[in-house]
Amino acid sequence: MTDTIPILIIASLLPLSACLLVLQTNPYHALIMRGILGAIAALLYATFGAADVALTEALVGTLLSVVLYAIAIRSALSNTPNPPTES
Repeated sequence: MTDTIPILIIASLLPLSACLLVLQTNPYHALIMRGILGAIAALLYATFGAADVALTEALVGTLLSVVLYAIAIRSALSNTPNPPTES
């Protein structure tokens, strides 16, 4: 019974962080929430004993995707045209 309490706590954080991710309007905040979501998933996999899946989720799902999304967001936001200034 005492082994299931940490698993239930971690598992309850997963849908909570997913809902917070969907509700973000700032792309950088969504990126941070995506990293938190991946870290929680990796922690849940490690708790279940799937160390290889946890390592893959931590490296690819969290680290690599966050870095690639950050580059994509930065390039997308820098390429938006500036509104015309009134003089």
